[in-house]
Amino acid sequence: MTIKEFRLHLAKIKQRINDELPKLSEQVAVATLSLVKDRSIEEGISIGGNESNKAEYSKKTFPTTRLKGKERNAGGRAYIEANALGNWAGFRQAQGLKSDKVNLSYTNRMWTGIQVLSTTQTGYGKFQSIIGAADQETRDKIEANVERFGMFLDPTPDEIEIGRDSATVVINRLIRDV
Repeated sequence: MTIKEFRLHLAKIKQRINDELPKLSEQVAVATLSLVKDRSIEEGISIGGNESNKAEYSKKTFPTTRLKGKERNAGGRAYIEANALGNWAGFRQAQGLKSDKVNLSYTNRMWTGIQVLSTTQTGYGKFQSIIGAADQETRDKIEANVERFGMFLDPTPDEIEIGRDSATVVINRLIRDV
């Protein structure tokens, strides 16, 4: 390969990568969000973004009549009928749901309403994808939960690294395929 051919090849690689960066930014954002969701649902959310401080359900009891209409299955109905007083952890457990750590997944409505909202160019070869609430109901749920638990949506350092690694893999593939 001559120097001229090499320069043309490099220009093609540069153009291909630049053309793919907006899509890549969005893919990394979606992948990182998926990691945050999965961790939060499986391990529980972190209070104030501190991974060693998981939110737990309150053991404070209240009249189970407040739970009527919120039950998801027969287990929830039986819990309400069998207990004059109960708590949210017990109600979740009766329905076969995780009850040791708060995971904000009773209906999964909030988690499914969090999406990549936009991707914008912030400089040459730099793109930013914004993740947020796709609708007002999700926005209200996120705001209430941030007020209660702090910024529970922040990715961990490992999740950020996995996102960066996935971008590197895609960029290497783009280079190889030019």
